[in-house]
Amino acid sequence: MTSPSMKYEISGNDLQCLELQLSAGDRLIVSLECLNSLDEAIRPESWAIPPSPAGAPGTVAAEAAPAASSIDLRMFHNSATEDRNMVLSAAIPGRIIILDLSRIGGEVFCRDAVFLGASADTELRMHSRELAVDSSGISSPTHWLQLQGQGIAFLQAGGVVAKRKLKQEKLIAKLDGLVAYTPGIVWEGVAFETPDLPAETPRPSQFVALSGTGTVLLQSYPLSGQKSSL
Repeated sequence: MTSPSMKYEISGNDLQCLELQLSAGDRLIVSLECLNSLDEAIRPESWAIPPSPAGAPGTVAAEAAPAASSIDLRMFHNSATEDRNMVLSAAIPGRIIILDLSRIGGEVFCRDAVFLGASADTELRMHSRELAVDSSGISSPTHWLQLQGQGIAFLQAGGVVAKRKLKQEKLIAKLDGLVAYTPGIVWEGVAFETPDLPAETPRPSQFVALSGTGTVLLQSYPLSGQKSSL
């Protein structure tokens, strides 16, 4: 059971927390890395992401093989007869994003590392996509969650969050800055030419070209950038 009126409150500025109030019987999918605290009556239950089917043409799901989860996801439920609370904490300075899937077409793709949680009526699929980075075929995998349903999802993003709506347009963005996008968006790696480098020098695909019609969420300060500055 999932309450359609799940209560939640975001607190903090740069390092935000999300406090959720679960009614009796409510269930929530949570990233354990971001779980801060919970009332004793909120208990884990047996659950796993189901196998991923082939995706729709032009989506990350279609271009990538199904993958095992690269983050630790668990299902929790409120076993009490009264409301109980749990707190999720963002792992990076920035903003917590609330997505009402029922208002954005019932589906979104997000980077696995930005996922905080989602109501139990959300169907999750894990996908891994390889991006070629040079002519020798060296590639770099990126992991994505496909969220489907009419519930609520909670994401985290580093720094400032920018929302872009594309209508058969093309947008070049840094791959690490890509947080989430709707199914009408497709993307591919972009390698900028560097004339002063030998032809055989690997050129990582740090940027992607996004195109199509839909919504894109970008972050200004991804986790990878924060780690490299430490």
